[in-house]
Amino acid sequence: MAEPSFHLVAVFAVVLGALTAFALERWRPELTALGTLVALLLLFELAPLQTPRGPLGPSELLAGFANPAVLTVMALLVVGQAMVLTGAIEVAARPLLRAAVHTPRRTMALTLVTVIGASALLNNTPVVVIFIPIMRALAEQMNIATGRVMLPLSYAAMLGGMLTLVGSSSNLLVAAEMKRLGVGTLDFFDQTPAGAVLTLAGGVYIALWMWCRGGAARGQSREAAPGAGRQFIAEIRIGQRGPLVGAESVGGFFPALRHVTVRGLERDGRMLLPPFDGVKLQPGDLLVLAATRRALSELLAAQPKGAEEAGDAAERRGGDLVLGEVMVRPASRLVGLSLELTNFEARNNVRVVGIQRRARMLRARMKTIRLDAGDILLVRGPGDAVRQLGADPDVVLLGGSTDNLPRRDRVPAALVIFAGILVPPALGLLPIVITALAGVIALLATDCVNLRQAARALDSAVYLTIAAAIALGTALEATGGATMVARLIADLTGDHAPAVALSALFFAVAMLTNLLSNNAAAVLFTPIAVGLAQQLDAAVLPFALAVAFAANCSFATPFGYQTNLLVMAPGNYRFRDFPRAGIPLTLVLWLTFSLVMPWLVTL
Repeated sequence: MAEPSFHLVAVFAVVLGALTAFALERWRPELTALGTLVALLLLFELAPLQTPRGPLGPSELLAGFANPAVLTVMALLVVGQAMVLTGAIEVAARPLLRAAVHTPRRTMALTLVTVIGASALLNNTPVVVIFIPIMRALAEQMNIATGRVMLPLSYAAMLGGMLTLVGSSSNLLVAAEMKRLGVGTLDFFDQTPAGAVLTLAGGVYIALWMWCRGGAARGQSREAAPGAGRQFIAEIRIGQRGPLVGAESVGGFFPALRHVTVRGLERDGRMLLPPFDGVKLQPGDLLVLAATRRALSELLAAQPKGAEEAGDAAERRGGDLVLGEVMVRPASRLVGLSLELTNFEARNNVRVVGIQRRARMLRARMKTIRLDAGDILLVRGPGDAVRQLGADPDVVLLGGSTDNLPRRDRVPAALVIFAGILVPPALGLLPIVITALAGVIALLATDCVNLRQAARALDSAVYLTIAAAIALGTALEATGGATMVARLIADLTGDHAPAVALSALFFAVAMLTNLLSNNAAAVLFTPIAVGLAQQLDAAVLPFALAVAFAANCSFATPFGYQTNLLVMAPGNYRFRDFPRAGIPLTLVLWLTFSLVMPWLVTL
């Protein structure tokens, strides 16, 4: 074997340095990614490398910033944010959430099985985008940390990609390389028997990992929501249309208001008190309620525009609406005054929608309640206005209490746009990068998400990490580093039994696919696998399947596969969490493949 070149050694040094920096986490991921890119740029600028396509320079190394995969991930992050902000995803999640109350583990298992089945036929990325909010809601319903369910979601999607030819793009690339080499190709279900066994083994590991992992994820609270359990006194005006119009009381209570307590109903200037008997809600009725923040947030989000009072339109024009909690200071000018006697709302461009007093539950109308030190006010308004309450000398903005109010009136538009993003790629009509970018424009145009919210959804760490990983892959291929590793495996296993060589090939591809992309690993190793099979006078199909399966084992790094990057932020993971969970899963699949494959296919 020829001596390794200077460029090859230098690139391996950069790879090792980047992986070490990501794992140690002494610097932000963005800084590590940028440092990796700068190191590669300096290396090939100071020591130029000629390739068959010309010198390797900035154009090739920085191509990841315009890579369709990167743009797709960024666009889908915005799409996912819009689905959460509008509450559209709850339409699909509601049956699962209801089932989770009675059979939480069975519901979670059914959800992961659904992900595996969908990923066998659809692109993994949109499947994960669909299920991230559902898994978050299920975890919240079951009172477990989201860090226990997000990695299983990504892993389940990758396992589903092993079941059919179209389950993953790397499968299609292996089939294309086999056809190019003249050794046949993969049919739609060629990999299904072995893929089903691997998926079953991986599913058992995922279940054990998820349920044996105790405690909340790093930095996450086990509370269902800020203020959960605390009761606020609030008022809701019934609009001319909406789900509450015509709601009738049964047995003294309103079934349509399951999660709130109606303490009074003002109609035509007269206050009706409970218990209510045969009362139907009419437009213009004012309900005095006792409700938790979660229940009140859902009730406010469900109100149509006709129910908005004066001032709410100004809030809407101010941008994204959020809910926040502020506490009245002991020496505040608000103490002893009712809300209608203060200019708190007008001065801060917010509306007080709920009041909570720690000592007792208030029963009076909000406008008549005299504020006291320590009262918690639930306020609604533009995001900037609510956050600026932290500088108000009369109140204290409670940390972590602000969150967006769902835009339920945009649910139909969001669902139609979402379908338009997914259906054409599923039918093979358009690439997902085109539909995703067009979908972002449509979501912005229909006000399902605004520019500020879209910008916050874009994750700079994800963007820069993918670009750096693509640059590393380009450098490894250009310097012959990836080919050297592949041929080394072939030399080491060439004289052994086919089963040993097959196992070693799977292991090598599974390790390398976490450094390169799964597609690069598939293209690189398929010719090696074919040559290895021919050298051993063995069947080509098992060796090709080894490459297809192993290329999908991108479990051990966040940049190994797009779905890992998608769940990194929702699961609050660090770099080290991926090898801790992914390396054992890779070993489980390697051992399963090594034991099962010789029995399923004649070598």
